[in-house]
Parts: sequence; structure tokens; C-alpha cells
Amino acid sequence: MGAGISISKLPNSQILICWNHIFNDIKFWINKHGGTSDDRKVYDMDIRALLHCESLDMYNSMYIDLKQKWSESFVCYFDENIADMYSGR
Repeated sequence: MGAGISISKLPNSQILICWNHIFNDIKFWINKHGGTSDDRKVYDMDIRALLHCESLDMYNSMYIDLKQKWSESFVCYFDENIADMYSGR
């Protein structure tokens, strides 16, 4: 039985994601898209700030501000791969 099947049988279970995996995935994405180490530092710092938000309102407010400075392609990456895991949506 694959993991997808197991998870579907436990619809109310929480999924825990290691922050190191998130940051490794971001690093990979940045490298794949020609980003620099400075880009990585900015995105790492911004995502870390989002992950430390103490409420969904705080998260949403910060996300609105941060995505204004992100590239459109990173916003799409974040929305499709990270946001739903941490925003409580």
C-alpha cells in the first residue's frame, strides 16, 4: 500500500513537514531558475518569518506584504507547494 492510499484513509490526520526539507526545496527551486545566493537569502528569511507567525491573520498579512517583492514565478511556486501546508487553508 502506497503512502497516498494510507493518507487518504486518514483524512483528519495532520501532515508534519520538516523545515529543512522546505528550505532545501526552495534552494533547489532557486538554483533551477537561475537565482543567486542573495535571492536564496531573501527567500529563506521571508519564508522563515512566515513559518514563525503565531496566527493565521498574522501569516496572511505578512504573506501579502512579502509576495510584493517576490518574483511572480516564486509566488506561483510558493502558492502551489508551500502555502497550503502552513496557512491552515
